[in-house]
Amino acid sequence: MARQLIAVAILAGVAVGCADDPELDIAALENSIVEALLPAVVEGVECPSPLAVETREISCTGSLEGVSVDISVGIETAAHADIGVLASVGIDAALLDVDAVVVDAAARLSDDLGADVVVDCPAPVVVIEPDTVLECTATDLDTLTVRPLEITLLDGDGSWEMDLFN
Repeated sequence: MARQLIAVAILAGVAVGCADDPELDIAALENSIVEALLPAVVEGVECPSPLAVETREISCTGSLEGVSVDISVGIETAAHADIGVLASVGIDAALLDVDAVVVDAAARLSDDLGADVVVDCPAPVVVIEPDTVLECTATDLDTLTVRPLEITLLDGDGSWEMDLFN
């Protein structure tokens, strides 16, 4: 799957320990990774421990909407000591922007039904895995009728189909 670079985090004060054997504060690093990515959907980040301050690249794991993902972290020391370290954080998985799918699905349903339709799905981003089903709703703005809508991912490229239920 393609790597998705998500963010660059500034991790203040993550270097701790004595001067002879300084280590990165893993808990601060893990919390900063969640904040730098998508705190609404990324959780349970775990990184190897202990890590020396000289460490430049690590692989962590986390959960994105219930799917385990690998997270690559590149670390470099900041130019100013009071900043701490800089980390580039990326998820090693293909991600689907569900919000973009929602817009497309609403447009297709509006055309098909001849009415203004709003689609709502719970997750803003999911890992692209074939046969993943997004449980959504479609609301007809003319009648305010809310109907279940399933959006099924078909392949690793993010192709999808939808089923509207009564």
